[in-house]
Amino acid sequence: APAPDGASAQQEFDAPAEPPRFLDVEQMHIPIFVGDRVATTIQILVKLETSGGENESKLVRMMPRLSDAFLRDLFGALPRMLRNDEQLNVVVIKRRLQRVADKIVGPGLVDNVLVQSVTDSSAPPPPPAQ
Repeated sequence: APAPDGASAQQEFDAPAEPPRFLDVEQMHIPIFVGDRVATTIQILVKLETSGGENESKLVRMMPRLSDAFLRDLFGALPRMLRNDEQLNVVVIKRRLQRVADKIVGPGLVDNVLVQSVTDSSAPPPPPAQ
């Protein structure tokens, strides 16, 4: 019997799109100074999303420059963010890192910057003097 609506029995299916590839960025430790001392250290863990093996290999080659640019940007930006708010806004960090990535490796190579975790490792305040 013929297939309904004139469709052929053998349909061509599109090959599934290549799954995204994720690259780990070395964990970043950004010290936050108050006066002459380190008040806290912010630890940020990031992954970069890209598509295709060629893009992945380009990013692997560019990772030292990219990591350095991320650290430089965050070293200047995080103290200002903490001055304005008590907590860091992960969405703002993600946008900043995406702009840095586009500037360093070119637009379209990094599809997404995934901020995995942001940890504030501030030391507890000293006990009051008695």
